[in-house]
Amino acid sequence: MRQRITPEQLEQEFSQKDVDKTIESLSKSIADLEHIKPSWLSFCREKSQLASDSFSFLFKQWVRLHRNGYPSVKQDYLRLVERQMMELKQVYIALFNLHPGLIYEQRDASPELFVWLMLEPEFSDDPFHLDAALSSVQDMHSDIAMLMFVQAKVANLDKVVAQYIEGGVDNKQWCFELLKWRQTLSIGLTKYWLKNNTLNESTLHETLTRFDVSESTEWLSQQNRDEDYLFELLLAKHNRGSWFRKRFGTQESALSSSKLIIYAKLLDLKEFDQFDPTSHKAPIQLFLSAHPKWIDITINHLICLDDEDEATEWLFSLYTIYGDAFPLKPNELDIEYDLEEAKRIIQDWYETQSHLPNKQLRCGEVMSYQTSIRAMQDPLVPKDYREWIWRQLCINGRVYMPWHWIMPCYQQDWVFDKMQQQTAASERFDLRDQNATVGY
Repeated sequence: MRQRITPEQLEQEFSQKDVDKTIESLSKSIADLEHIKPSWLSFCREKSQLASDSFSFLFKQWVRLHRNGYPSVKQDYLRLVERQMMELKQVYIALFNLHPGLIYEQRDASPELFVWLMLEPEFSDDPFHLDAALSSVQDMHSDIAMLMFVQAKVANLDKVVAQYIEGGVDNKQWCFELLKWRQTLSIGLTKYWLKNNTLNESTLHETLTRFDVSESTEWLSQQNRDEDYLFELLLAKHNRGSWFRKRFGTQESALSSSKLIIYAKLLDLKEFDQFDPTSHKAPIQLFLSAHPKWIDITINHLICLDDEDEATEWLFSLYTIYGDAFPLKPNELDIEYDLEEAKRIIQDWYETQSHLPNKQLRCGEVMSYQTSIRAMQDPLVPKDYREWIWRQLCINGRVYMPWHWIMPCYQQDWVFDKMQQQTAASERFDLRDQNATVGY
């Protein structure tokens, strides 16, 4: 795995002025294109645009595959998309060799393409190109930029990012999140930045609480923002069930948001075992609890739906419960079958499945710590569902392992392997019903 960055490695810093100088250098190189023969420039830009259009389609597919589930190396389509992206890169290498400005002008025209190129080995060996990539983050969707940088294999990336934070660049908060999800942020460095007021105080305490730093847990507890820091506070508390009841009450109707309701279901608190399929985020409540008595309610609700997007959420929720035993793949809706056909298939399946176990299931197996980890490695379990499973594992297992859907496959595998080794966490998770009853 990557090495964690410590305060001792911050021997220099990069300020916003350095970022602005990088942008200025890019602009000068683009302006220099006017010295190329107009017919040649037009020809090159035409080729660049054609490649850019192809890249845009492939890149959207690449992001979609990561959002939709675990980026398994066994996914043929994902491998095909990545191979075709690499083939397109050759076009841009040729254009760069003709004039760097032909690549640099993509910073405004197609920021995703520009950043992707700058992070590739053929370009990233030049420190200027890493600076150029980091300078473009603000022009992109935060999640997409994070996905690209977390996946990057650029030498010294983490050290440079830490030096950007130290220098106080405009997007230093995003840079901090990047180090966190690349798993290169050390507790010592986080405390150092807290001491020096380098970053938002609440962000730093939130991060340190996840790593069981008692002073930060105390700080969060004193902010009167328990709902905002609910994951961190529940993670830190041994009596989380009792604390939740005391803090938010025992009536679902009194809970102020769908987030609180989902956490109540996640904790398996008996006072919140009712289920309303019309409530906000009900599909997430369903698969987190996976109570067999809720399935009948869900099927009856699903077969009456006309909204395809809402129906799709229920399909993914049911798949997360039943796995391959579910009669269809949620991602094939509108490809292999339409909504009406899907509803008929599900209704027929459910009416003839009297042998289905009367137990909480996760991807077709009895819900447990280990089967929950395996569910996170399923390419058909979407990112939102995987995020909630991860929270459930951390809170009910009382263990914290940094994980995010944007991580590359090998990094996720490393996290899952470490989680599987936590035997005490596994035991606590599997005893969650008894623990919820007594308040743990």
